[in-house]
Amino acid sequence: MTSLCAVLTAGPSPLPAMLYAVAAPGVPSGQHIGLDGVSLGFVQEVGGRSSGLWTDPASGWTWVGNARLDNREDLREALHLPGSVSDAALAYHAFLRFEAKALTRMQGDWQFAAWNTRERKMVVARDPFGMAELYYHQSSGRFACASLINAVLTLPELSRQPHWEHLVLSLSHLPCPVDSTAYRYVRRLAPGHALLLTAESCQVLAYAKIDCHLPLARGSAEDHQLLFEASFRQAVESRIRSALRPATTLSGGFNSAAVTATAARLLYPAGENLVAFTVAATLTPRLSSLAKWHANLSIRLISASSQCPVAAWQAAVVITGSPDCHRHPPWQLPLLAEAQALGHTALLMGQGGGATVSWGGGPAWWRRSWFPSPSASDSSSLLRPAFVQEHGFAELLRHTQRRLDANPHPRVALLNRNDTFHWSALAGAHGMQVLDPTLDPAFIRTCLSLPPRIFCNRRPLRRAMEGLLPDSIRLHPNHEASSVFLPKLAHAQAAMESFANQAAIAELLDLPRLRQTLQRLIQSPTQRDYRMVASAFSHAFFIRNAAEPRNNLVNRSAA
Repeated sequence: MTSLCAVLTAGPSPLPAMLYAVAAPGVPSGQHIGLDGVSLGFVQEVGGRSSGLWTDPASGWTWVGNARLDNREDLREALHLPGSVSDAALAYHAFLRFEAKALTRMQGDWQFAAWNTRERKMVVARDPFGMAELYYHQSSGRFACASLINAVLTLPELSRQPHWEHLVLSLSHLPCPVDSTAYRYVRRLAPGHALLLTAESCQVLAYAKIDCHLPLARGSAEDHQLLFEASFRQAVESRIRSALRPATTLSGGFNSAAVTATAARLLYPAGENLVAFTVAATLTPRLSSLAKWHANLSIRLISASSQCPVAAWQAAVVITGSPDCHRHPPWQLPLLAEAQALGHTALLMGQGGGATVSWGGGPAWWRRSWFPSPSASDSSSLLRPAFVQEHGFAELLRHTQRRLDANPHPRVALLNRNDTFHWSALAGAHGMQVLDPTLDPAFIRTCLSLPPRIFCNRRPLRRAMEGLLPDSIRLHPNHEASSVFLPKLAHAQAAMESFANQAAIAELLDLPRLRQTLQRLIQSPTQRDYRMVASAFSHAFFIRNAAEPRNNLVNRSAA
């Protein structure tokens, strides 16, 4: 992972502390520069997106950012730059040449902040849809942005007050606004947006969006299949090109197996090997058959049995600054530690496939698969009902539920989920980056341009994997995949009992129901109960970490 920070403030710059917060252990703090109250800097890690900090005296721009560009050759030719130029340098020169128009010309994962000393303005932007997150805080006379939320939280005197609306929606398994975070005074720059900061204003501008009304691709069903296969292969290939010693993850599902098999086939002609990490012990025989199809593929089983789920949830909250990544840390953290120890710097995965390769087609399918708990009144929400009523959140939940039910573009809702971004934050703490071909912008456009009916039963991907995956994986769905990561929770009760001693946690959560759900989970594990318990614990740990858990709770609308 590669991170950037930018600060505009009077007085001593907090940039060194911010850079320290985003750097993985053992990684130097990187380059930085101060310009009349403005500080810019980045941390470059081995294997991360290429980074740079440059100043152009002629235009007055100083630019800091990082990039992994899928269309680097097109940009390089348009800018007449040598073949050795880095992706970050390409992004910098594209911004100097095209300024705002450069945002739509750069395809891939990128983020940057640029300050113009002459016009006294700052531009901050991130890719239309990728892995490059940006968070920011803006108040009178002060602005700061960073790749990780924890860097923004190092600002002196910044309130760490929780964003209660965000917590209520998240705990209810409802989608949060794309620019919202769990902290009231820290915002997320949404995909496809840029921020323009001047002395007079701070404007957030949309420069791109996912077009749900693309004209359908012409041609026969066979033409559609060939288009799908070429686009998917290109998405995987572009990420392999940009990674140093990439590895993949195998969840036991079809998407990750397809990414792994495609990557192995693309690496084979160059004599390069691929390691696939999995914790799906019950599926090892099934996954071993995949390795027999690819001579350069080895599957490495990671044991997560020694990982305490409670400690993993707490660590994930600390690393990401968010309670939303609650389900997977008990197996993500040991997997990332093992991959880091073996010298891998990038992980390929298929977390975004729900809206592309695995699109099921109908509203009922996507709501059931991704948002299983529609409201606080539903039994899978562990919100305390009295908390919802006393603080006026009932209408928020009803309104969000109505919007969810009436959403005409459910695939966009899936694409805006944060699952992969949490993966990216956890990987960054281990000095690694996450690459997801199923979230490639060109591949997304291809899938949206194909007739929805062809995705029934993942038909395009199953056909594309002929000769790459054994039929035991390609044709047969894995119904066990949702339960293979259920950890043992016998030691979680002591941690849960401590929640009752903290007023804010006891006010937010229905602790008696949490206790019953935990006991039921220990005796007879199910994915539904695990999701409920993991979510409740993660939100409790977040509130415990927040410095001001109850400030302005009742008068939240005035903030």
